[in-house]
Amino acid sequence: MYFEKFPLVNYDISKDGNLKLATDILRRVAFREKVIEEGGLFEEYYIEEGETPEIVAEKVYGDSSMHWVIMLFNKIIDPKYDFPLSQSQLDSFLDKTYQGKAYYVDTNVDNVPVTTNFVKGADVFYNLDKALVRDWDPTTQKLNLEQETGPVITGTIFTSVDNDGKEFTTRVKRVVEFHREGLHHFENSGQTADISGFATPPDSNGIQVPLGQTGPGYGSAVTMSQTVLQGYLNSVTPTTHVIKTISEVATEENDAKRKINILKQRYVPQVVDEFKRIMKEIV
Repeated sequence: MYFEKFPLVNYDISKDGNLKLATDILRRVAFREKVIEEGGLFEEYYIEEGETPEIVAEKVYGDSSMHWVIMLFNKIIDPKYDFPLSQSQLDSFLDKTYQGKAYYVDTNVDNVPVTTNFVKGADVFYNLDKALVRDWDPTTQKLNLEQETGPVITGTIFTSVDNDGKEFTTRVKRVVEFHREGLHHFENSGQTADISGFATPPDSNGIQVPLGQTGPGYGSAVTMSQTVLQGYLNSVTPTTHVIKTISEVATEENDAKRKINILKQRYVPQVVDEFKRIMKEIV
């Protein structure tokens, strides 16, 4: 129903010079912020597992075709990703996006500092095997590979080259079998704020001392071995902070989409009429 009232335009769909009449879906219609913020106009709604905009519209308005009102009122552009995914859809998304294993590499080998800067698509050599870099995240020292010709375990030595063609070597410190269960970020023990991985664990006052600096309890410059991230690389169970995994963050972000505002039913006819009027004026 949403696109029924949209104007038609001539569009060269096949890019061959032949114009065809198509619905102008690029027209943007939205509620004003003041309307959305007016509490008396809406009711809160929690989207249950597996519910789609059509199912919600059927439940609250008795008409699944009114799903566009729900989307418009909540500024949902893409129902596939702006609406909460079902658990199976979320699992599928995570498995597709975060393939393979997550390898966390050290910042030094045999006490020699190493600057790791893997390049996507570059060769990685280890033992008598090789692989390609699928992804590299320097904020967590996480390497994701593809086309491995042999197994990788904790202690495996990787050799690759950076963007300047300079060769470097690093060691695998931690292997997470399922990439989606790898590290996303760290939070304080109360899970009220993110903390830095490149700093010391927070003290009782929540204070961290950054890598290379001095501070409370650290008279000498903090080394990588004293950081939150290094603790994770060494598989140390933290007591001063919380490890948030990729899967946990994705689940929390998905669940946050479940709370939406529903325009009260008595106002829907007025919205539909106004929408029709606007579309006629555009034409």
